[in-house]
Amino acid sequence: MNALREKKWIVIVMVFILACLSVYGIAHRKGVMHFVRERRDLMSECVPVLAYHGFVPEKVKNELFRDNKWIDDIEGFEKQMKYLHDNHWRTLTADEFYDWHEGQSDVPEKSCMITFDDGYYEMYYEVYPILKKYGFNATVFVIGTYTPEQTAPYDPHVRAKIGWDKINEVKKEYPGFQFESHSYDLHGFDKDGNEPWVTATEKMLEEDFQKMDEYGFRYMAYPYGGYNDLMLEAIGKSKIKMAFTFKEPGYATKHYPVYEIPRQKVTAETTYEEFVEMLEKVIY
Repeated sequence: MNALREKKWIVIVMVFILACLSVYGIAHRKGVMHFVRERRDLMSECVPVLAYHGFVPEKVKNELFRDNKWIDDIEGFEKQMKYLHDNHWRTLTADEFYDWHEGQSDVPEKSCMITFDDGYYEMYYEVYPILKKYGFNATVFVIGTYTPEQTAPYDPHVRAKIGWDKINEVKKEYPGFQFESHSYDLHGFDKDGNEPWVTATEKMLEEDFQKMDEYGFRYMAYPYGGYNDLMLEAIGKSKIKMAFTFKEPGYATKHYPVYEIPRQKVTAETTYEEFVEMLEKVIY
């Protein structure tokens, strides 16, 4: 009788233990799934906007532009693009990024935006083939007064801007490679060493943005990444939908005002390891 009673208690204890383990397992799985959902939500709320400038072959970089951090070697750029491709990053167009920011659409995990300032002609000769190779989207911000009608033949030893002929060609062949505004004529420096946008009047800024509107531009990267209250007022009266800055560097989220979207600078001083870390921070 005692032996039977002991067996019953053993069975009861085993059933209790199994029930506890089952409940723990369900709770653990729910906890893991909750963590995964939270991480996905966080990733979908944060999109790196990468900002580049110019490129030349590595040999030319070492010969002529070794100390210029804004001109990187094209081989290093392709290595970075290969990383994005091999690790399944999605590159957004300006329109896709805008729709995400405004809550009009979602974007996949591991989404980023690739941008280029100034509109150098290697955008056509060097960058464009790489983007096509990996099926990537990107946005080039060009300066109206610096953009010629015809693009000069490529010579990596000479700095020149892409022309409207190649811009229009690319827009027809590869719509994912967008061209937008880096201002019409707010670059360079005046006789006192000031950047034009700093000393421009409200009227001058509005005229500049009006000329950008005539080109059909709807997105802008501020000259040198800077802006002030007058510029914000003027851009608000234009047809520009969104503007990008370096004034407050960081990862873009939906919480940033539409005319103050931060970007991450990627320069010749950025190592491959730093580039990877820049993106992995978003994931982990």
